[in-house]
Amino acid sequence: MDLSVWHPPDALGLAIGDKDESLNFRLERLRNRLISDYGATGLHRIAIAVYEPKSDELLTFAYASDTPSPLTQYSAQLSDSQSLMNLSRDWGTRIIHDLRDIPKQRRHSAVVSDSGFRSSLTIPIIYHGKLYGFVFFNSREPEFFQGARLEALLPYARLVGLIGANAIREARIIRGTVGSTIALSKARDIETSAHMERIGVLSGGIAGRLAAKFDLSDEYITMLEQFSPLHDLGKLSIPDIILLKPGRLTEEEFDQIKEHVQKGVDLLEVMVSELDIGSNSQMVMLRDIIAHHHEKLDGSGYPYGLRDDQIPWAGRIVGVADIYDALTSERPYKSAWSKGEAIDLLRRESGTKLCPYCVDALIEVLEDPESNIS
Repeated sequence: MDLSVWHPPDALGLAIGDKDESLNFRLERLRNRLISDYGATGLHRIAIAVYEPKSDELLTFAYASDTPSPLTQYSAQLSDSQSLMNLSRDWGTRIIHDLRDIPKQRRHSAVVSDSGFRSSLTIPIIYHGKLYGFVFFNSREPEFFQGARLEALLPYARLVGLIGANAIREARIIRGTVGSTIALSKARDIETSAHMERIGVLSGGIAGRLAAKFDLSDEYITMLEQFSPLHDLGKLSIPDIILLKPGRLTEEEFDQIKEHVQKGVDLLEVMVSELDIGSNSQMVMLRDIIAHHHEKLDGSGYPYGLRDDQIPWAGRIVGVADIYDALTSERPYKSAWSKGEAIDLLRRESGTKLCPYCVDALIEVLEDPESNIS
């Protein structure tokens, strides 16, 4: 079923919830409602996986479960699963009555089964004829999804698909804006565009290392990695004579540079209005990135002079990534620092100006030979 032409009944529409909430929270509220109002006590997990057509990857994205999700920060090739490939083509429904009967040829199947889940209901997320991902309902009871119970739960699975399609679509709109901004920056300054791309990788790496300790969801990490390249959006409004000046900036010129934060927030508000995507958790994160990546724990940052926990996680993470990449990159006014020199500075400012958890996470990423980040 193509969700772009499917409309949930009014009673189900109430379950969609507030768009300002995270997708994980909205799914958990829906799962709790199904348990309390409809007696679906055996519905132990709801999950959404996102499909990336360019790489043919399925990525874990959001979930609601009575226990921690068995799969986080995980990806797999869609082409490796014949049953999901079939679903993506025929827009049908896949029901597995007992996961123990399925050969554990793929890690995700084995992990879900080994976590105690027995039966599953899967539908594709199809929007305007395109595959956006999949919705998974899981139960620890074998043969849970059948008969009248299946008929009752299918509309909710489609509702989850609609919620997921909206979230993924809006994320892709923002990602398209990121790509356009990088292209514009490349035309102006190749190094600036490269910096934007690196910030995405570094920020995602930091968030991934902090995920378990601070309960950062896959949805959060994915959005942060995709949106963080827009941290310096406002620099598009800074004149080249200042932005690309080869020498040290005067105090007045630096004040103009600092204006890029507010200019970025203003541009974001225009973008939200023009794209008609409204206020939601994704826009909140993007605003946090743009507005707060120059704040410091001791209040010495700008533009608001926030302190400690007043600075959102997104601002703290991107701020550390931004400093490291700026130090290790050659700029018109300076040569590149070495990796060791940059890490030494981060360590000196850790806990006073910079979030110590973010600094430690970045150093772990940089020292991990499998991260492919230098």
